[in-house]
Amino acid sequence: MIFDGHRMHYGDFQEPLNNIPWSYSEFLPYSYHSRLRHPQDLVIATLERRMEYLQKSGFQAETGLSVDPAHFYPSLGGETLLTMATRKKAGYPPGELQIDVMMDPIKGQGPHEALIWLNMAKAAGMSVRGTTGEEIDLNQKAFQFFEKGKEDDSDRIKYIVTPIISVNQLIIANLQV
Repeated sequence: MIFDGHRMHYGDFQEPLNNIPWSYSEFLPYSYHSRLRHPQDLVIATLERRMEYLQKSGFQAETGLSVDPAHFYPSLGGETLLTMATRKKAGYPPGELQIDVMMDPIKGQGPHEALIWLNMAKAAGMSVRGTTGEEIDLNQKAFQFFEKGKEDDSDRIKYIVTPIISVNQLIIANLQV
């Protein structure tokens, strides 16, 4: 993934790696939004240590999600974002692994990580929201982080990222419950 500050690009390289992309494209907002799935079929990426809290919170019961761990992908960041944006895990055929949501609504992530992934997700046309549905001002978060010169728990960013706007709304509504 290449992020130029405005757009996200993707270069897919041949093996063995010879640094010549055989495909290179810009991610533009596209028809993610029409790809609706039943809540029981959604796959949510979050940190493994957050899964237990989500299971105990009643979140899954409210959304209709299965408590089956197969509906959770225990990772956040670049790999998950790339899987969501391309609708495939690197090296797998399209549709083999479909992630619908990447989120950390409990503790949030430090700005040194979150600002990278959230800016890239926005550039790829995904919905990036806070846990109450608010738009996250990433420029303000970056300014606060650099002005402070260090990171502590008060800087952590709680977020929900999904290419499917209706799924974002469903998750936010059920987090509030």
